[in-house]
Amino acid sequence: MIYFRKLTLDDLPFFLEIRNECKELLHNNSFFSLKESKDWFLKQSSEYFIIDYFGEDVGYFRTSNFRPDENSIYIGADLHKKFRGEGISIKSYYRFINFLNNEKGIETFILEVLSNNLVAIQFYLKLGFQVINRQKKYTIRGNEYVDNFIMKLEYVDFIENHNK
Repeated sequence: MIYFRKLTLDDLPFFLEIRNECKELLHNNSFFSLKESKDWFLKQSSEYFIIDYFGEDVGYFRTSNFRPDENSIYIGADLHKKFRGEGISIKSYYRFINFLNNEKGIETFILEVLSNNLVAIQFYLKLGFQVINRQKKYTIRGNEYVDNFIMKLEYVDFIENHNK
């Protein structure tokens, strides 16, 4: 079973391990220390949730830019490398999207993904997200420019796709 709980200070070493390991696929590819993460955590207002899969922490969800007037939110997730490729992501996203809809009435889910993260792009398309904007040459990874895709999913479409 998949559960979510809010990220706490005690979760930061686990969170940081995942975040720093996959940093080249993130918009900010800086390496962060535990002290920097604690300072960030105490100041940030976005909600982060640990993904608990059958009693084991496997990753986290991040949320930002919650707009109650538009019933929209930005979301994203990262899994620990030892849990990737096991189908946990699809189950987690399905439950998390339903959770946000049920708890906060969110109808529109938005995310951003860099073009060098081909696995994630295909995954989001499978979930039903659609590209609504492409920012060309957004940043550099390695020696190459990568684009930034902004993708959107409407809850009504998500439910329709997953009830087929």
